[in-house]
Amino acid sequence: MRKELDLGCGVTSSDGFYGRKEGYTSFRIGVDNDKQLLAKAKDNNFGSSFVLADITSLPFKDNSVDAISATHVLEHLNETEGKSALAEMVRVAKPGEYKYTPCVG
Repeated sequence: MRKELDLGCGVTSSDGFYGRKEGYTSFRIGVDNDKQLLAKAKDNNFGSSFVLADITSLPFKDNSVDAISATHVLEHLNETEGKSALAEMVRVAKPGEYKYTPCVG
């Protein structure tokens, strides 16, 4: 089973990268720094699990995640925070795995 992080998940969590592909199953982890939003997400049953954390200091082991999404998150960070968040994404992702960070331009 593949582990996917949805960084800045808010009250919902993505459908999962691998979960949409035939033959893949995934364990999705919604990550947000807002306790109230995570509580709502849990009530809505989005994601497989939820973690209260800051994306500039993720509580996951190095090379432990198969895919990462940070949809509409990075544009809300200052330059220092953005660099830290990207470094954390690279740190926790398995080498060569998928990182997805779309934003509105």
